[in-house]
Amino acid sequence: MGDFERIFDAWETMGVRGIILGRMFFRDDDHKYHPIFEPNPKFYKRLGVPTPPPPAKTFPERRRQLDRMFADVKKRKWSLLIFSPDAGMQPEPEDPYDRFVSSTPWAARILDTFSQFPEVDGGILDGPEWGYEIEPGHVHDIFADLPESVRPLAESMHYDFGELQQARDMLQTTLRQLNTRRVKTDSRRGLLGAIRLFDSTPELATWLRFRTEVLTGTVKTLKGMMREQRADLRLGMGPRSAAFAPLCGYDVRSLMAYLDYVLPKHYFWHRGYDGFYGTVHRWMKTLTDWNPGLSDEEALDVVKAFFGIDLPGLKSAFDFERGFPDEFFTRVVAKETSAVLSAVKRPEQVLPWVDVGRRPHDGDPMGTGDFIRILEASQKVGLEQFVYHNHTHLAPAEVEVMRTLCGDPSQPLPEGYVPPDGLHEHVQ
Repeated sequence: MGDFERIFDAWETMGVRGIILGRMFFRDDDHKYHPIFEPNPKFYKRLGVPTPPPPAKTFPERRRQLDRMFADVKKRKWSLLIFSPDAGMQPEPEDPYDRFVSSTPWAARILDTFSQFPEVDGGILDGPEWGYEIEPGHVHDIFADLPESVRPLAESMHYDFGELQQARDMLQTTLRQLNTRRVKTDSRRGLLGAIRLFDSTPELATWLRFRTEVLTGTVKTLKGMMREQRADLRLGMGPRSAAFAPLCGYDVRSLMAYLDYVLPKHYFWHRGYDGFYGTVHRWMKTLTDWNPGLSDEEALDVVKAFFGIDLPGLKSAFDFERGFPDEFFTRVVAKETSAVLSAVKRPEQVLPWVDVGRRPHDGDPMGTGDFIRILEASQKVGLEQFVYHNHTHLAPAEVEVMRTLCGDPSQPLPEGYVPPDGLHEHVQ
């Protein structure tokens, strides 16, 4: 924040036209985080939830710097959005699905945050969403996302909670009882083959519909509250990549009745979390663990049938270490992008998160060439803009890619601006 004018000047040459900032905390010298603002009790009283305590520490000079920075953003006519405007609600929910079950504390914090920063244009939600992994013990394990706390919500929506749990358990049983003959017979036969392969039942369809209705209803309620507060506030959500989003409960076409932006995660790295290769690899590994007679290639056929995806060049676990073939970008990235574009009315409503770094998702780093190929493949199918997401400083290579593809490479960077190419913090 202490050098934002020069940094913003540099970013303008790269084609930057907006910022998503957050979460809204300052960090102290002991690496503890403190909310930037003191909560306004009226939002919490109105919704009947406890008001969070005031921050234990305040940073008045930093806050003045932040306000000056916001004023500069608006002077440039950039968009200004807050990431996770719900951050700082108290107490923080332990149940990851609490925002579905009891959304009023969540909504109160979001409304309070927007009231504290009248210059912002809106916010971007990081969830809530349902699970999408099958690896036992994974934080997003799909087979652990119907805790008893969800029962009252399901029953209020006239769903049979026991039936939902039964459908979930039936799918897990099916995935644990695969064999080579069954996979070879059904995995490559389109919809009808997939129905046979996964023992699809009316209960399974009901469970998936429940997940979608809960998420869509939560967003609808929140957007209604936001409109009451400020009609011009914009709202966006960041689902997983298009192939995985429906399993998480996202029906993008329906959600766009309430969202201004959708930010699919164009995260394709291996390992870590939220990466395309990483999720596919975990599914493959779990399926072969559960079904010892299944080969890696056969497990990948199951994954392809379940998600409707193409996996060029992948036939074994070791193939994930070879990097990404050109076909991955021209076929997979292009398809993931066009699938979201087709679900919105205007291409400017799609703002994919793009990241190729190791932080904060702990995935294998992707190179500059992969960064370029993600952008070029997406642009060819109609993408007009994206959000570059990186928790480290921009590296010189990233600056050059964005200046060339998105900005004006003939315009010199501000005098003295050198991308620091380092981490904000060093973890020992």
